[in-house]
Amino acid sequence: MIRRHRDFAPTPESVGAARGFVSAVLSELATTGLHPLAPSARLVVSELASNAVQHAHTPFAVEVCCDPGVVISVEDASPAPPELRDQSPNALRGRGLFLVDKMCERWGFERTDKGKRVWGRLSATGPALGTPP
Repeated sequence: MIRRHRDFAPTPESVGAARGFVSAVLSELATTGLHPLAPSARLVVSELASNAVQHAHTPFAVEVCCDPGVVISVEDASPAPPELRDQSPNALRGRGLFLVDKMCERWGFERTDKGKRVWGRLSATGPALGTPP
């Protein structure tokens, strides 16, 4: 198993930096070309990092774990659990966890000594963003 970790400041620019970090890790692991889960992993980390910036307002850490699949986790210092909201067609916000729920084989959260860790597992055998089902 490959595991990489990086810390980020609670700023909007950190969301793009987290996306770049995940891309770099998956590029390092891809033997030829783009890792098949890279587009989905970038979307998942974007949503989880955005939630950390917008709701926790604390520094956050991103971890990428790769085995046959990819697990993306974001840890922040807020104990408040993530909320998967019902999506109305007119909603302008609150779609992040809805997207994570649809993209990931599984997702969840656990409380930590410092706050919480939210994670999503992308399957190596399931559909990924940009690939047909």
